[in-house]
Amino acid sequence: MKKIILTLIVLTAACVQAATLSQYSIQKQSIPEHITITASVSPVRLPLVFIKDSKISMNQSLDINLVGKRGISINNHTKQQWVNEWLGEQVNNNVINMNQIPEIIFKSTFKRIKNNEFRKQLLSIRKIILHKDITISGFIRQGDVMIYIAISHDKGMSTILLSSKKYPDMFTQISIFGLTKSEIDKNIIQGFL
Repeated sequence: MKKIILTLIVLTAACVQAATLSQYSIQKQSIPEHITITASVSPVRLPLVFIKDSKISMNQSLDINLVGKRGISINNHTKQQWVNEWLGEQVNNNVINMNQIPEIIFKSTFKRIKNNEFRKQLLSIRKIILHKDITISGFIRQGDVMIYIAISHDKGMSTILLSSKKYPDMFTQISIFGLTKSEIDKNIIQGFL
């Protein structure tokens, strides 16, 4: 009986946690002069005035260092990269596609992951992305692209994850540092709409 009650409590908590992800509310606005970055699941338009005087570099990720200790890093995650760099065959042995990982992280649907070690790694990633300073999270569906958003209060680390059915073996992570919610909405999220 205790086991059944405990299971119900865990399932209820999981359902509540998964249900808290809601549609992200934003009004579409026109974008002023901009550049379009296509190095991701979905192109993003960034206003020129926003990236003025920034330093842009590209290695494994596209890094935009903005004026005033602020920045954006855009990184594509592929199954092959995860196999080669850090998760090994744990990734190959799972029947999920990489484009499902953002949803698993944001909706906390880890039961789909059969490999315990891989599940632990994804839970660790979830703790980093949805850390204690995150005050707003949600999603936007833009055509076939899902945009998962986690915004930190007080200009901390915020994250956007992009996935698309067109790209089953990858997803894109955009890490954002030192920007307010209104700056993220105006200068980054508007670029997807």
